[in-house]
Amino acid sequence: MKKVFKSILLLVALCLPLLEQRVNADVTEEPLQVIVQHQFENPDGSELIYGADIALSLYDISEQYHDQKTPADAKKFIESFSQLSAQQLRRYLVDNKIQKVETVTTDATGKAYFKVAGNDNAYLIVQDHAVKGQTILPLAFSLPLQNEDGTPKNIVELYTKPVKLTSCAYFYKYGVNGDKQIALADAQFVLGQEVAGEKQYLALDETSFVASDDPANDAQVKKFTSDEQGLVLHDSELAPGQYFFSEVKAPNGYSISEAAKQIEVIVAADMQITVAGVQLVELVAGMVPSSFTTAPKILNYAISEDKPNQTPTDNVNNDNTSFDNGGPKVSSVGGMLAQLGEKKGLVSLIGILLVSFAVVEFIRQRKERSGKHEE
Repeated sequence: MKKVFKSILLLVALCLPLLEQRVNADVTEEPLQVIVQHQFENPDGSELIYGADIALSLYDISEQYHDQKTPADAKKFIESFSQLSAQQLRRYLVDNKIQKVETVTTDATGKAYFKVAGNDNAYLIVQDHAVKGQTILPLAFSLPLQNEDGTPKNIVELYTKPVKLTSCAYFYKYGVNGDKQIALADAQFVLGQEVAGEKQYLALDETSFVASDDPANDAQVKKFTSDEQGLVLHDSELAPGQYFFSEVKAPNGYSISEAAKQIEVIVAADMQITVAGVQLVELVAGMVPSSFTTAPKILNYAISEDKPNQTPTDNVNNDNTSFDNGGPKVSSVGGMLAQLGEKKGLVSLIGILLVSFAVVEFIRQRKERSGKHEE
């Protein structure tokens, strides 16, 4: 009987961990409700209004979240999504093969309801398509979230942050001085297009283009000036087509490079903009997303710098070196110094030979005299 009792106790002891795991699994798998309140700006500029009938999608980013090495890295990972543009976000989801969990449409009060697993997971909520030029900043969050008393929340309420998206043409102006590149402020540009072989430039009203033989000094032509970060921005949308920026005034100490005279701008039918061969991301709330690190840079060179594609007026020589088709040559002054040096070397050699001959002759004569005295 004792053996049977011991066997039962042993069996119970072995089963307890399994029961505990089952209880924990039940807790983990218990769904948690996420309520998203969506609002957006009223076109007339008044207070926010409910964003009804807006499709919001939920993505599971738990795997990428758990791949972070430290809690600090995990926090940065969650925060990084708010810095992504719409294009960057779509690219991230595709490149990382992140699956959509579900899409929910907001109700009349702007609310969307999601069910998610409650323990140690991370999710992302996005607006798949902009509506009237507005979208939301991506909402990334990790679980569990706790109440003030430390107990885990079983209902999570999130609020969207609406932002305007604008497809605009922009680039950065940088200067090269020695081995350094620095942002250049106060460089002036005009925006133009060719119509039937004639160059026309954006006018001050920013809606029409005017022909001009001297856009740099034409008061009717709109000028764009680089800011302290070197940013040159046309902050409104352009109709699909081909355009160009042209630099008309360089900052002090710099010359206008060939590349800066004709900066290609292409606006596609879907409003995707390419500047200088680089595909741009949309402005978010009127700003270039900080995560967009490949924005085009247009370089100017310090006047004293050697630079490619120089125009004749850009060539500045501050030394005694002259150039022709045969390459660099020393100047006439340098040639004269070299010839004088060669003559000095020849005179020195003759002097040494004469002194050596004199010494040998002196020794020979002395020996002859010594021989006569001995006789």
